[in-house]
Amino acid sequence: MDLRFYARDKESVRVYSYDSGTGAENGGLDEEQKAPFPLPPAKYSQWSPDGRHLATYDGQDGVKVATYAEGSDTATLQAISGAPKGTQGLMWSCLGGNLVITAPAVKGSQDPNVAIVSVGADGVFTTSFSFIHPKL
Repeated sequence: MDLRFYARDKESVRVYSYDSGTGAENGGLDEEQKAPFPLPPAKYSQWSPDGRHLATYDGQDGVKVATYAEGSDTATLQAISGAPKGTQGLMWSCLGGNLVITAPAVKGSQDPNVAIVSVGADGVFTTSFSFIHPKL
């Protein structure tokens, strides 16, 4: 596989793989059909720089991360607890080990609107810390 990418539309988030060496009738483009794909529609989606994690957010289920194990073509899906309500931003650290989740600050609220989520050696995401940033 040369390239993995996602397409987000009104109905779902789909992941496709492109392999220039296959020469198949579809030009080497294949939609991944293995669970958990396709995912429900999402407002925001973001690949990690290393291509192993796809973070998505929708208003009902919150933030989820689909993770591909090293050398695997199958992903596992993990819901992220502690993500701010009303998420409007998903940003990965440069090495893909941390996910920054942001939401607009609500005047007078004590709920954090920024969360930093880290992936452990076991592949489990946990909220490292969260805080209020009043100017978001």
